[in-house]
Formats: sequence, structure tokens, C-alpha cells
Amino acid sequence: ATTGEQVAIKVFPRTELDCHPEMMTKLSQEVSIMQSMDHPNILKMHEVIMTQENLYIVMEYTPGGELFRIIRNKILSPEQSFRYFHTILSTVEYCHSCSVSHRDIKPENIFVAADGSLRLADFCMATLLID
Repeated sequence: ATTGEQVAIKVFPRTELDCHPEMMTKLSQEVSIMQSMDHPNILKMHEVIMTQENLYIVMEYTPGGELFRIIRNKILSPEQSFRYFHTILSTVEYCHSCSVSHRDIKPENIFVAADGSLRLADFCMATLLID
């Protein structure tokens, strides 16, 4: 059934995954971590589809693109900078409360949703924190 919702889809060729099993392991870990967390500022992963040709990861679409693109092209106001910083810190705090360390937080891994809010993405470097 179609919902009419726009999504982003990452496509990984199976031939590449078959040649590099460590890549499949990292993708599986990323999918597992992202699906286990529920936070308004973590990019939503909707579905993972495996076919004979490709692996598809269906995610929330963020029309604002990467935060990197925004800060490269303009200077943010102190108020906007504070809001972004606060959002990123509270999202990282949530990740840590779920025993997840992102390990690759940078503007290229933070996306801007249609309403201007931020989404942390790309958990392929993440690790589980063990006590």
C-alpha cells in the first residue's frame, strides 16, 4: 500500500555486499541500532528490503539536506546555533541512555527536516556501550 509519504532510499548492490562481508555486518548493526531507538531527532528507518540484486534501506526523507550544506552557505544566528547545539546534545544524551555511542557526529551526518528540526543519521560507526 502506498502512503504518499516521501522517503529516502539507500541502495547497496548485493555484489558489493557479497564481496565485502564486513560491510554487510556494519549495515546490519546500523539497521539494528536505528530501529531500536525512538527519538524525534533520530532519522527514522522505515524498512529494509533485500532482493537478489540490492539491499534497500528506506528512511525518512529530510528535504533540508545535510546541516553541513546549511552552515557552509550561511552564518547561523546565535539563537539558531544554540537551538541546533541543544538538539544535538539532547539527541546524543538519548543515544547514550540507550547504550549507543554514535562515534561519527559531524554536520554531514545531521539532516534538516521539513519543519527545520534536526535528525541524527548514519550510525554505521556506532558501538554499544558495555558497562
